[in-house]
Amino acid sequence: MTEASKDDKGDNGTHSTESATARSAPMSFGRYVLHHPIARGGMARVYTARLIGAEGFNRLVAAKRLHPQFTDDPEFVTMFHDEARIASKIHHPNVVPVLDVVVEGQEVILVQEYVHGVPLDTLFKATLVKETPIPVPIVVAIVAGVLSGLHAAHETTDEMDQPLNIVHRDVSPQNVMVSVDGIPRLLDFGIARARSSAHVTREGFFKGKVAYMAPEQLRAENVTRTADVYAAGVLLWELLAHRRLHANQGEAQIFHAVLSGALPTLTAALEDERAHIDDERWDKLAALEPIVERALATLPENRYGTAAAMLDVLLDTCPAATPMEVAHWVKAVGAAYLDRRQKVLASSEESWRSHSKVTSSTMPVARDVSMVKASPWSDRPDPGEPLASAWPLGGGPVAEPARAASLRVRLPLLMAAALLVMSGTLVGVLVAHGDAPPAEMARNLDLPTRLPAAAPAPPEPLPSATASTLTLTIARSPAPTPPPAAPPARIAVAPRASPPPPTRDVPAPVASPPTVPPAATRPDCDPPFYFEGAKKLYKPGCL
Repeated sequence: MTEASKDDKGDNGTHSTESATARSAPMSFGRYVLHHPIARGGMARVYTARLIGAEGFNRLVAAKRLHPQFTDDPEFVTMFHDEARIASKIHHPNVVPVLDVVVEGQEVILVQEYVHGVPLDTLFKATLVKETPIPVPIVVAIVAGVLSGLHAAHETTDEMDQPLNIVHRDVSPQNVMVSVDGIPRLLDFGIARARSSAHVTREGFFKGKVAYMAPEQLRAENVTRTADVYAAGVLLWELLAHRRLHANQGEAQIFHAVLSGALPTLTAALEDERAHIDDERWDKLAALEPIVERALATLPENRYGTAAAMLDVLLDTCPAATPMEVAHWVKAVGAAYLDRRQKVLASSEESWRSHSKVTSSTMPVARDVSMVKASPWSDRPDPGEPLASAWPLGGGPVAEPARAASLRVRLPLLMAAALLVMSGTLVGVLVAHGDAPPAEMARNLDLPTRLPAAAPAPPEPLPSATASTLTLTIARSPAPTPPPAAPPARIAVAPRASPPPPTRDVPAPVASPPTVPPAATRPDCDPPFYFEGAKKLYKPGCL
């Protein structure tokens, strides 16, 4: 979250984010919705924002919006983009990553990961008010995280493995965010380069930041990574001494002290308070004093060559607190700040939900009425009801693509047609194998049978008046078993001509009624049936 350290800071230094932003309305920029501003700096304002994706996906982010007076300046816009490009190449837990850059009309927005925590300068001020020094292991853990992030930035290379020579140039408590999980993170890579412009030199950069600048940076000379080591040394001095290094000094006095190297040592600055400092803390301060002095050396070559070198010596001299211990300290000291921030987040969530409802009710919905009317299986009472909707990147419902809607309507038709074809084929095969037992037909068709294993008893004989029109329904009852006395050879020679299976469009030929022999002459009942085309008929008097 860029410049989150300047939250609750305005021109008078007492600006309240909650009261000033509660009435702000959401603003949409591409796939981002900006809610409440949570920080304000010399060239940009930071908002809580939401990334809107497909299928209802959304993510809380921080959006840094360039001030309107700078959007017309190509130099500032270029510097803003440089910051995004620099920070996007640094991948480290102690650096806040840049996610995106949005340019829409005259608006330029840099999107970063939202970090829920408290700025280090806010934590420092809270300890000054309570007159409670920061525990030394907590100080070591915070500065160690800053040094780790700086070294990752200094060692960053491009895609061709060429060093980018990144220098933060603005390491200060305002640009360090300590999250509620106990991890310190650096912010605003490249912003110092933009603030060195003549547009904001006095008001945006030197005011409040000159105290952390190395001598060569004040002289406007070429700076290297050792300038960031110097700033980390000032940060370590202030957190251990629990006071500002250049307190109650004007810019001229700060310039003179930094350029001449006339900076007080850690123990010399605390000599008047020695009686109020316990021996254990004093011993730790005395052990860390050489590290601070080397980091604050006037000449760059006398400082630590890298941030990693200073980090190793720092951790060897004094163990650092664990992230869990730092997190507990942040939640205790920054409780008031976190409570205000939580209210801002809750207000942003409520604003987002209201914005979503309004967008859903006002945006038009595309409808494919012809598709719905053509489907007899549609269960929608209103043919004009939309088939489906989805959330676009900008929010609000829109119709599905025509192809997806067409498939939804045509799928029942295709399935019904396939079932009809299969049913017709099955009926034809069953009629052609009318005298086959159900199990045999199941084997021939490679289908499982659900009929019982034992064949049911033959049906009762029907009167001869209806015997001529009697047909066998194979799907419901099996064919009757031939009499036991009938030899298999004679059954095998019974007419079994099987005509081609009828199609759905051609009706089966109607067989003429068979000629019934006179009642006085008893017919041959071996076998007791005969075939008329595809139908199996029983001989009168043989049932």
